[in-house]
Amino acid sequence: MSIITMDQIACMSVQYVHYSFEYYLNSMQRLNVRNLDLWGGHPHYCPLDYLTRSESSKRVREIRNMVEANGPENCHLYLPETLNYQYDVSSPSQTVRNRTLDYFDQAIDETLDMGTSRLFINSGCGLLDIPREDSWKWAVESISQICEMANQRGVTMMLEQLQPYESNLLVNLSQMKEMLSAVNSPALKVCIDLVAMEVAGEKLEDYYNELGEDAMDLFIMPTEILWALYFRRWQCSLKRILGYLSILTISLDILILKSMTQYIGMILILL
Repeated sequence: MSIITMDQIACMSVQYVHYSFEYYLNSMQRLNVRNLDLWGGHPHYCPLDYLTRSESSKRVREIRNMVEANGPENCHLYLPETLNYQYDVSSPSQTVRNRTLDYFDQAIDETLDMGTSRLFINSGCGLLDIPREDSWKWAVESISQICEMANQRGVTMMLEQLQPYESNLLVNLSQMKEMLSAVNSPALKVCIDLVAMEVAGEKLEDYYNELGEDAMDLFIMPTEILWALYFRRWQCSLKRILGYLSILTISLDILILKSMTQYIGMILILL
């Protein structure tokens, strides 16, 4: 029987939004987490804090040096903030979409500077008072352009499905397949959000059966898992979810608050 190792686990820095980046790194070292998912937002790193790319690039290099000096950790995925800031691939405004393209153009360089080749993206959310088809068209157009830039520089775009409260564009497997087909880029792959998957009433098996090697990453949010397990809403148990890691070539991304051991203990109680 295969055993899940820490080499298959990455932890995202967004849950340390109220802590310094140094504290996050020290926590990862204490927890023996070697793969880091770096969130592009304040207070750790936000491109908007810098007037020039030269200044922001300097901060990115500082972050990489800090990661490398901290031990065996490495950056697995870069996740620039796109839901809370003024960027949207599906905006009806050409100005906003152009700004978003510039943002991702810079993010592609930042991804490489951080020592990884995986960059996170989502579909955004179309305005609710305009036809969804229009927003979808703009999202496809923008993501296609971003993927073209990424492919030229050897970066893989990891596309995540969202929940209905977050988006009216891409919230399930069918829409994910439609987006992959519409963009049709070798640079576009999939990051499966397990919470969004459950909200859509879908199964993890279906994602891998339908997407195959295009499904490269897996997101798990411990706090939402706990609620799902508590109310017995999950269609496949946590044990089965974790079991996929011993079969498929994927990375398990756990968004932790303070320590994984706290949540693992609570999960075992609920199972």
